[in-house]
Amino acid sequence: VEQVAVYRQLDAVPCPQAVARLERGEIALAVLTSSNIARGLARAMGEQARQHVAEGRTRLVAISPRTAEAARQEGLPVAATAEQYTAD
Repeated sequence: VEQVAVYRQLDAVPCPQAVARLERGEIALAVLTSSNIARGLARAMGEQARQHVAEGRTRLVAISPRTAEAARQEGLPVAATAEQYTAD
């Protein structure tokens, strides 16, 4: 039997320009497309960006309850979660 890796999950690293815009409060809405993305964004965000999210200036939307839970575990409030989603 030979094993072949067809999928490998890497840590998400957000775009530095996007993180800078979050810090300045220039982004009103960000969609979290996976738990990995939520954790990566949380690691990249500074205090100012976290404050914008906490105050609702920047709202986070998750594509699934699992993604929303990952964001909350990182201390990020989620404004909305998709009602229809799939694990596929």
